[in-house]
Amino acid sequence: MQDEIGRELSQYRISRAADDLESAKIMLDAGKANAAANRAYYAIFHSMRAVFALDRKDYSKHSAVISFFSKDYILTGHFDKEYSKTIKLAEMLRSTGDYADYQDASHDEAEEVIQRALKFYAAVKTYIDNRISNN
Repeated sequence: MQDEIGRELSQYRISRAADDLESAKIMLDAGKANAAANRAYYAIFHSMRAVFALDRKDYSKHSAVISFFSKDYILTGHFDKEYSKTIKLAEMLRSTGDYADYQDASHDEAEEVIQRALKFYAAVKTYIDNRISNN
């Protein structure tokens, strides 16, 4: 029963990540680079939490999600080390766009983080699909 709940939660979270990616593209097309970077970050965030759901883990702070994903899934080789840079870039752009005065993400920065988020999402989706199909 618990495994089924974890699979369902994982699917829900990866679906939210897909929605966030779609929103990021819409925001970028509308010239809203900060909002686009924010949605790209949340696509990555929800993707990481989708992986955690399969292992019945979760963390209440964003910093903990990032730290434990890096430690438990990137450093162990489940995901390419390049994704650490993707996560850090997305986190930096979101923080800057959300909290810094007079500092906005550029169109090019938002576009880059969206492209990186798309790759991250695809890798996580494949990982989740493989884990679910093998159980």
